[in-house]
Amino acid sequence: MGNYDDMVYLDRPEGWHPKMRRGDRAKLFAPFDALNGFGSAIRGKDIVYVPRMQLSEEICEGISRHLTALRRRDTVTVIYFVSVHRGAEEDLGEYRTVTAAVVRVDEIERKLILDTVSIPFEDIMAVCGGPEKMEEDHAGIQ
Repeated sequence: MGNYDDMVYLDRPEGWHPKMRRGDRAKLFAPFDALNGFGSAIRGKDIVYVPRMQLSEEICEGISRHLTALRRRDTVTVIYFVSVHRGAEEDLGEYRTVTAAVVRVDEIERKLILDTVSIPFEDIMAVCGGPEKMEEDHAGIQ
């Protein structure tokens, strides 16, 4: 007979603390973010930036005509370029799409001012919507 044979068949002893619910126990093993925002910063590095597209004169003229026709409170969808790195060889960034109401078209500062964002004319790649819905409505989109 061994030293612990008398304890092998005993019931499990009751502890000092009440038993933890299974759902609460699972939280102990859940991952946590020790550095707040570090995970999202790392995921932000996964963005692939692209060079700015060069638009033809025809497309630029179409966009210009479309901007001239816009009026206050027209709802438009704009595809525009946001530069994140201006290098010597190329301008890198990303294309964004926004749908919003027109506040004004500023010819002096050369900006399209929407209720959510202000976009320089040279960054606009396409404009859809506005006063009339026509085939020309998709200025800049091929």
